[in-house]
Amino acid sequence: MKITVAILASIAGAFITAASAQDPASRTIGAYDDQPFICGALFSVLVEAHSGDRDREVYNHYKSRFDRSLDKAKSNIKSAGGGDDDAALKMQENIEFLAKFLDQKKPETGDLLSSCERS
Repeated sequence: MKITVAILASIAGAFITAASAQDPASRTIGAYDDQPFICGALFSVLVEAHSGDRDREVYNHYKSRFDRSLDKAKSNIKSAGGGDDDAALKMQENIEFLAKFLDQKKPETGDLLSSCERS
C-alpha cells in the first residue's frame, strides 16, 4: 500500500512539473477582459514618449497608469487560467501592435486615451 501511494505521488509530481513547464503559448487560456492590455499598451507608449521630459510629472502619471493596467491584466489572465508570463507576452503583443497603429492613426488616440484614463 505504501509503495502504491509513493508511486501515485511521484506520478502526480511529474505531471504537475510537466504542466508548469509547459510553453505558455501552447496553453489554452479562457476568456478575459483585454481592456487592461490595450490601455497598458497605450500608457507604455506614452511612458516611452515622455521618458526624456525634464518635468517627470506626466511621465510618472503614465508610468503609474501602466503599472495599474499591468496589475489588472495579470489578474485577468490568472483568473482565466494563465500566469504572469502569459500576461507579459500579451502585454508586449499589445504594445507592439498599438505602437504601429499609433504611427498611422495618431488623431484617433484621444478617444482611446480618454477611455483608458476613466478605467
